[in-house]
Formats: sequence, structure tokens, C-alpha cells
Amino acid sequence: NTTSGILKYYDGSVFGTKAHNPPKPVVIELRKVAEMQGSSVGTDGSITIGGAKSLNQLIALLKKTSETDMGHLQIMNHLQRVASNQIRNVGGFAGNLAFARQFPTFPSDCALVLCAAGATLSVISPVHVGQNKLISTTISVEEYLGSPYDPKTPLIILSMTIPSLTRNVLFQSFKMSVRRENSHATINFAAN
Repeated sequence: NTTSGILKYYDGSVFGTKAHNPPKPVVIELRKVAEMQGSSVGTDGSITIGGAKSLNQLIALLKKTSETDMGHLQIMNHLQRVASNQIRNVGGFAGNLAFARQFPTFPSDCALVLCAAGATLSVISPVHVGQNKLISTTISVEEYLGSPYDPKTPLIILSMTIPSLTRNVLFQSFKMSVRRENSHATINFAAN
């Protein structure tokens, strides 16, 4: 995880059992890692964004394609209800997914909509090093979240790709919560 974020408040007991050994905080600055900073819109309408980008940067990229891609518009609208604007400016989708992977009972809106959208992640594991070079692998968000969490063999998210959802696709997501934003979902739903 790249920040303390919600971890200082979350002990795993929201919808599950309390964490017995809270992890030791490790903060990593990723703004200088070029491979994690890019963002682009593909010719097919898909978007790719680096793992160090904030939620608001993801939302801005989705906004570029939302005029022609109603699925991207729906994802953008849903992500605008995650946390508050200030938190979305500094908190990233990769940190949110890493937290949801570490604490499966965490009700992550990001994980829900990205799984339903069929997003894929380019990940590396420092353990799998070949000839002094890190080897990246592409997996779905669902596979990432379902992989066992082990701090000794981390999966680092380099980038994420959200496919175009324009062709014969109906993408919907809903969130019920106490407040419009800055509140965990009481009930959330996404389907593709």
C-alpha cells in the first residue's frame, strides 16, 4: 500500500473479523516512477492509466471518453461518489485496490465498478525478477483481488486498462450510502 489512508481507521471489523496484527506502515513515493505516471486513450476507446495516478486523474480521463462511451460516463459518475474531492486528489485507484485485496471485507466502490467494467491490471512482483528486469503480467481486477495477499510477495499495479463499453453493452452501477460522497456504500451494485 502506498499510503496510510483509511488504514488508520480500518481494522477489518466493518464486515468481518478484526485484524490481529496490523501491518507496519510503509510509505512509498511513486510520483517519480515514469512507468506508473502515463495515461492514454486508445484508438478503440479504451483508456490506460498509470498506477500512481489519483482517482480524480482517472475521473478526468474517463470524462474525455464519456461523450461517446456511456459505460465510461457511468464509471465516472460512480467514482465521483468515492470519498471527497480532496481525498480523490491524493488517493489512487491502485491504493484502493491494494487495500481491498489486503482486507477483503473492505467495501470498495472502485473494486466493484472496475471488476464489472472488465478492467485489467498490468502488475509486477519484485519476487519474479528475470535477468535484472521486472516482468509485468496482465490480470483482471477480479483476479488481482482474488489472489492471496502476502506482504513478502507483493503485486504492484503498474497500470490499468478499462475497455471501451460502447458496443452493444449496457453498463450500470448504483450506490446507496448515508451521504452522497465520503461515505462507504450500504449497498452497491454494478453490472455489465
